[in-house]
Amino acid sequence: MKKRRWLIYTLAAIGIILVAAIGFAWRWTRVGLAPTSGKLVVAGLSKPATIYRDKYGVPHIYAATINDAAFAQGYAEAQDRLWEMDLSRRGVEGKLAEILGDKFVDQDYFVRTIGFTRAAEKSLAIVKPETMDLLQSFSNGVNAYLQKTGDNLPPEFRLLKYRPEPWTPVDSLVIGKYMSWVLGGNWEGEVFRASLLQKVDPRKAMEISPSYKEDWPVIARDWLRADTPDIGRLLTMNPEATIDGLLGQVAEPADRSGLGSNNWVVSGAKTKSGKPLLANDPHLGIQLPSIWWQVQLNVPGMENVIGVVFPGVPGVIVGHNDHIAWGVTNVGPDVQDLYIEKPNPSDPYSFEFKGKWEKATVYKEEIKVKGKADPVVREVVETRHGPIISKVVPGLKEPIAMRWTALDASDEFEAFYLIDRAKNWSDFKAGLSYFDAPAQNFVYADVDGNIGYRANGKVPIRAKGDGLVPVPGWTGEYEWTGYIPFDKLPELYNPAQGFIATANNRVVGDDYPYFISAEWAAPYRAMRIVQYLSPKTGLTVADMQALQTDKTDLQGGLWAPYITKALESAKLTPEEAKARDLLAAWGKNPVDTVDQVGPSVFQQFYRDFLHETFADELGDDLFAKAPGLSIAVDTWLTQPGAGADWYDDVKTPEKETFDDIVRRAFSISVGKLDKALGPDPAKWTWGRLHQITFAHAMGAVKPLDKLFNVGPFPMGGSGGTVMAASYSTKKVPYLVTSAAPWRQVVDLSDLRHSYDVTTPGESGERFSKHYADQAPLWLRGEYHLQAFDQADLEGAQKFVLEPGK
Repeated sequence: MKKRRWLIYTLAAIGIILVAAIGFAWRWTRVGLAPTSGKLVVAGLSKPATIYRDKYGVPHIYAATINDAAFAQGYAEAQDRLWEMDLSRRGVEGKLAEILGDKFVDQDYFVRTIGFTRAAEKSLAIVKPETMDLLQSFSNGVNAYLQKTGDNLPPEFRLLKYRPEPWTPVDSLVIGKYMSWVLGGNWEGEVFRASLLQKVDPRKAMEISPSYKEDWPVIARDWLRADTPDIGRLLTMNPEATIDGLLGQVAEPADRSGLGSNNWVVSGAKTKSGKPLLANDPHLGIQLPSIWWQVQLNVPGMENVIGVVFPGVPGVIVGHNDHIAWGVTNVGPDVQDLYIEKPNPSDPYSFEFKGKWEKATVYKEEIKVKGKADPVVREVVETRHGPIISKVVPGLKEPIAMRWTALDASDEFEAFYLIDRAKNWSDFKAGLSYFDAPAQNFVYADVDGNIGYRANGKVPIRAKGDGLVPVPGWTGEYEWTGYIPFDKLPELYNPAQGFIATANNRVVGDDYPYFISAEWAAPYRAMRIVQYLSPKTGLTVADMQALQTDKTDLQGGLWAPYITKALESAKLTPEEAKARDLLAAWGKNPVDTVDQVGPSVFQQFYRDFLHETFADELGDDLFAKAPGLSIAVDTWLTQPGAGADWYDDVKTPEKETFDDIVRRAFSISVGKLDKALGPDPAKWTWGRLHQITFAHAMGAVKPLDKLFNVGPFPMGGSGGTVMAASYSTKKVPYLVTSAAPWRQVVDLSDLRHSYDVTTPGESGERFSKHYADQAPLWLRGEYHLQAFDQADLEGAQKFVLEPGK
């Protein structure tokens, strides 16, 4: 009895301690929550500005002037996303080691070498006065919040024991430059192809060179040119690229798999209302807080625009106003070139160009490190072509410089300053004339019934070559001579087919007079969108939403019969036979829902098939860096005999065939699924394998993951479905790494009947009710109505910023 009483007392004491600890943690974390109702006097406004917050916490800002709206936007963004904003600018400006310690020194050195801040500072010098005023007003709003909040900062700052510095216009510009990097990355393909040519002969290399089948969707097929260069030319174009030792073992590139997007616009001829519908779901990294922040800006007589923006910048990047709507996807042009530089033997800071030595620019970067009195000093060298990246990319043995359009001065904020208040196609194009990077597929619709498209951004014209491999920087033969003229960029306006769709697929065909890229996304998302839209009329908002969340897997449907046929005569275990039958049944209606087994079998098989096809010749390291292999094997699939040399395993005396590799890969896949999910294939449902967690940066440290992260949740879709959900296969479950954090459908017949949804929520404050309140909607494929008119905001929270000294 005494022992029992002692146990009860002990448990009670532990309970009291836990309740007290939880209560303390609750109060401590809630300290950072910003008030979102009432009145506040702040310096920097000309007249009062009102921030209404709807039931999802989305701010709707009503102000007397554009600059007052920007000020209020800066204040509201800081209320919701101050930690994310500060972490973003630190990451891009190379200041993470200052708060996180010396393990981030190399990362800081990398971004300082690329030079995002230098590029932003160059851009600041050309920003037009009215845009500069907007950027400064936005910064003033952020800083007003910092001043008013005092020490009442979000918990992340208190955990890391630092206070954010004031916001500046350069901070906003540098975030814009970084998004160009996130959506770029073709320099890694150059490194791969140069390494490939050291492994295999040009004929074999050409078989896995970028390709695009004639019957795959092309956005603007009436503009034509061959965008599939002959990789066999590479040896003569750039013999230096195959010199032994030029490229060592290059580190695995950043994971940009799945980054892309869908957008489409449908004319009134195909809709129930007789007016256009526009849909957009940009595919970006899944994180918490979201990469997007929703906002409406209303300035009477000037603008009324709603949509999303990257935290840390003013305006609206994607959305609609009273007259037009627009959406974006990544063009994926080749805008990064690597130049092999020839240094002066007696001066490492001079490099040859056309027979003369040119002095490079040298920057001394002082990287502050948490816990250390003295900064780490690193050197950045920049030639006429750009920064030398050899010191920050392991394996590059020669000085190699990067030329990249986004490192030039540009004024994308002027573009959105104009687009946010555009009234027609002409105004919209005037805004796009300032948009240089990253190159985007813009779709457009207006209330007058017009639809349009532009592949917009700076795309270089080269004196020689197509930028497929590193080239000599000292000869002058491979210089950029200019950019594709603005009026020659691909464009469509009210096309006869009644719709325009883009999904990172090929932009132009065989007669377009300029080179854009040799690498396009796999065609399956674009194929499904075209398949869905082409035959239909009477389309509605609900149809657009259904298409955005469509999980039809055309790639899996293409492959399933070939896999099944190859396994017909194979000796399979009972487990393998059952997995084959489940795959075959799913392949007749290939939909990647969480309750299906087929997606698990196909997705695992496909990755093992690629490995078994290519890794014997490339090696595991180079295989992991290879872009475009899936497009190669998908192309071969319908061409008898294609790819035969690659299917042969060079490590065995036999001559393996496609069927042999299918059988081997299938057996490996079944073994992996058995280990991960158990021995019964009927239980290998996609939702057990494919999951999503909204992970906060602080959640990387346990047990903070329990506090800050949200999930995991089973998720349908895959990398090839319209509802894109690309994932990492490094461990089970396969966590989604990129998807559509924001979905938008705009009804041009009634803009108050437009919908969107972001995930997981509007606020980055952990104990805000809007931290993850949109995640359930998003996971179910549902949307919420946009509150576009002030009348829609009845009952909303009201926060008034009043001008003061």
